Amino acid sequence: DLVFSSDGQIFASHSDDHSVKLWNWQGDLLQTLYAPNADPWSKAFSPDGELIATGGADQTVRLWTRDGELLHTLTGHEDTVRQVVFSPDGQLIASASHDDTIKLWTRTGQLIKTLTGHTRNVHWVRFSQDSQTLISSSNDGTIKQWSLDGTLLQTLTGHQAWVSDLVLNSDEQTVLSASGDK
Repeated sequence: DLVFSSDGQIFASHSDDHSVKLWNWQGDLLQTLYAPNADPWSKAFSPDGELIATGGADQTVRLWTRDGELLHTLTGHEDTVRQVVFSPDGQLIASASHDDTIKLWTRTGQLIKTLTGHTRNVHWVRFSQDSQTLISSSNDGTIKQWSLDGTLLQTLTGHQAWVSDLVLNSDEQTVLSASGDK
């Protein structure tokens, strides 16, 4: 998959060669972020476009500069990191994992909180626009809303299979979800 920087000038792709590549619109390769055995599954630019977070099969989250310098390797997950995302204010990173947890990290790599409550792989996580809550989806067929202190605010049910993707509407009152239940 692909992801754009907030200014839309750079995009990132990942590949089976364990790399994340940064490109410009002219098709020029700007940087290759390479982590042996990482097999990246997800990547995200910080809102200011200066940092890139990657997560992958090696159970880590890596924080990189836009110039390709590895700043931090964040450990603590016990299975594949399925998704990483920055909060809209750029101060936090959330990582969703097949270990059934979500971890919240500071921009400097400090673990703040581990959110538990899903009973199967967590696939997606999204912050609210005010960076005060987040939502997650899982193979357990649920969508959960959390406060940043780890309090589970609500659980949405109704799917009969894994919830593979979700989007929070700009009014933050509506969640769209896609599931393996068709």
